[in-house]
Parts: sequence; structure tokens; C-alpha cells
Amino acid sequence: MNMEIDTFSILQSLALFGVVIVIMFMIFIGMNTNGTL
Repeated sequence: MNMEIDTFSILQSLALFGVVIVIMFMIFIGMNTNGTL
């Protein structure tokens, strides 16, 4: 049971981290262009 909860929390944290990376990457690309997203 504990392993299932741990894997779920790890996958959730990885998904959240991935979303943050994508958002920061999009903002970085937007700033490199004419400042528009």
C-alpha cells in the first residue's frame, strides 16, 4: 500500500514539475521573441 502511495505522489510531483518547466520554457521563448507569448 505504501509503495502505491509513494509512486502516486512521485508521479504527481513529476507532473507538477514538468508543467512548471513547460510554463517557464514558454515564457523564456516569449521573452526571446517580441515579448509576446
